[in-house]
Amino acid sequence: WFSTATPFTSGTLKQRVSSGDLLSHVGRVVKRNSALVGSLGIMPVLPDLGLDAFDIAPGGETLFSCEDDVFSETLGPLYHGDLLSERGRIVRRNQQLTSAFMPEPPAPDVGLDAVQVMEDREILFSIEQDIFSEALGVVLRPGDLLSDRGVIIRTNEELLANFEPTNQQNDLGLDAIHVWQSGEIWFSTQLGFQSKSLGTVADGDLLSDTGHIVFRNLELLQPFSPLEKLANFGLDGLFL
Repeated sequence: WFSTATPFTSGTLKQRVSSGDLLSHVGRVVKRNSALVGSLGIMPVLPDLGLDAFDIAPGGETLFSCEDDVFSETLGPLYHGDLLSERGRIVRRNQQLTSAFMPEPPAPDVGLDAVQVMEDREILFSIEQDIFSEALGVVLRPGDLLSDRGVIIRTNEELLANFEPTNQQNDLGLDAIHVWQSGEIWFSTQLGFQSKSLGTVADGDLLSDTGHIVFRNLELLQPFSPLEKLANFGLDGLFL
């Protein structure tokens, strides 16, 4: 299951698919964005809030973050870095996710671009802007895979090492993740890059930290037969 960064028109389904919809690689819409946010009490009702990160918790509960800040009549302000539930609750505020790192200066919200809740309830995630961790004495970047327990699981450089990016100085961001029990990590980046071994890698491609491309973006979208002639629709979220 995945979400795209760019909306499109599906020739197969003969309908519009938004960047906030939850999709399956077999070519179906798993959940519309309206179904995900419908219990959050957002007023006025907005057509689509986007889908920046998501995961499926035990019991089938869908957890996600939105692309923009919104106001809920029942929960108050909701920020784009908060982890929300389709059941109408705030799972974690953004500050709760980052608190173990002791950000300095304290940031109101640094975004939430990728998320995975592990079996022991540890939450792995990525952020949208740099922050300095007082606890670790380092700058945390959008391409780093972090734990809510205050640990850097992988830096952006470590995730991309086997791809040998031609410009290793750039942080390429981290848009979607899945960590397998074996330790292998599948992910997508916010920015495309040039790999010395594979050539052009797009920001919508699904990658493995072992150094291979799992799916090109258009391979994921092929069952939907997008009518728009784009080379890449982005990959914002992932669940396997």
